[in-house]
Amino acid sequence: RALRPTLPRCLLPRLSDTPTPSSLMECSGDRFAVPWLDQGEWSHGVWLAHRIFGVLAIAVLLVWACLFLEALSLRRAFLLAGGATGACGLWLIGWVGWLIKPSVTFAEKCDFALRDLAQLQHLAMGLLLAAAGAAEVRFAQALLTLPRRRADALLWPHLLWGLCVGWVGLLFLGHPQLDDDDAARHLKLGLGLLLGASLLALQKRRGLLDGEMALLDLPMLAAAALAFGVAALQLLTFPAPPVGTTANSTLPEPAASPLARPGPPLPRHIGATSSCGWLGRRAALCGVWLGAASLALSL
Repeated sequence: RALRPTLPRCLLPRLSDTPTPSSLMECSGDRFAVPWLDQGEWSHGVWLAHRIFGVLAIAVLLVWACLFLEALSLRRAFLLAGGATGACGLWLIGWVGWLIKPSVTFAEKCDFALRDLAQLQHLAMGLLLAAAGAAEVRFAQALLTLPRRRADALLWPHLLWGLCVGWVGLLFLGHPQLDDDDAARHLKLGLGLLLGASLLALQKRRGLLDGEMALLDLPMLAAAALAFGVAALQLLTFPAPPVGTTANSTLPEPAASPLARPGPPLPRHIGATSSCGWLGRRAALCGVWLGAASLALSL
């Protein structure tokens, strides 16, 4: 089965066994074996990553809801939301670099992360989330150490947060999927993150989170909450990839996983996906550099 890009077919590429370098909207079908990674292990890791990310989205929604209900101070809300976001990002980085298979050398896992599109996107998402969380924690620190007016004048933490979370949404739009159902889920997920990050970053930048808000601000916050809620729902209900149905499988013997959806008994070990248009490898590489630079700026 071929990997499906996430956006509608008129906007995103198809998987082709012959790459077309002149087209930015063409997926290449290059394959390489990853004999040390079992499909059951990959399926479980992907399932767990979606659940952790979904819990994060719900936690952030609850934090801001508590702020609006005046159950939390602004500083504590930024500290809790930033800490949760950063912890999720660090876990994802750790999964890419170690937890995916602790018995395998770091060099082999790095090689896989740099060559495989989906894993490169996971690395970029981890760096972006860690940077977004660090930016929020820095603003919480500013609220503690600076006069409120000077803290409110700091715009870069909010802009950086919105850019990083929005880029995670962009990466989900170009995340390779196996079927149209999963592609539709990631379309909703990516658009939800893009919209929610944009609206909430705008509200943060305007400093309208713990004071009296104009009537027109409430629909914007409600839309941001709805967008993040849609993203959380897609993450929490996303099923584990079916074992034996990855498009880049290379070696024999099916693997079993209690979390995976049933699928035909295709090869056991996964291979690699490659570039998938301008929303694929280029966006992932830009995300890695953006996340690393933003994290360095926020620390």
